[in-house]
Amino acid sequence: MTPRQRHPATQATDSLASPTSRDVSIGPLTWSRLPHSRPPLLVVLLGLAAWVSLTAGTELRAADPVLRRTVPQGVTRGGETDLVLEGERLDDAQEVFFYKPGITVQSVTAEAANRVKLRLSIAPDCALGDIGLRLRTATGISNLITLSVGSLPIVDETEPNGKPEEAQGIPWNVTVHGVVLNEDVDYFRIDGK
Repeated sequence: MTPRQRHPATQATDSLASPTSRDVSIGPLTWSRLPHSRPPLLVVLLGLAAWVSLTAGTELRAADPVLRRTVPQGVTRGGETDLVLEGERLDDAQEVFFYKPGITVQSVTAEAANRVKLRLSIAPDCALGDIGLRLRTATGISNLITLSVGSLPIVDETEPNGKPEEAQGIPWNVTVHGVVLNEDVDYFRIDGK
């Protein structure tokens, strides 16, 4: 080899190190990229797979119904009652699942996109405490929320009752259903005879 001749491997290395090329690294993968060249197929496929996995789940979850609360938040066992589910994307409601036996759904009526009315029958021997429930719609199954089942009759809180002189009279052995809003103070009066 004469001093003017260069080894073929050296020529290839020199051409990659020219000012018109650059090295590109993604994690452990590195390749030299010349202007107007394309990245290796493996990198393109990995990027596409990552994009699909990140966006596919988001689109599917966007159609699922979301439950926020029940009104009232509890029911009494041994009778029939109306219950309202509030949330988002509830207008195509079809069925309600309870995670413990003792509650039978008699009717499911979608009143609006954020409200579903249920007619329930609660067995006399239904388990006391919180029972998980989910709503099935035509587009998916909701998140899990709970409904409280008690043995005492339910009395709704009535407003105004924010001052002692406005205290709501309630009988013994009842559960009071109400909502506490932003530092709300409620007064109740119980006959102590």
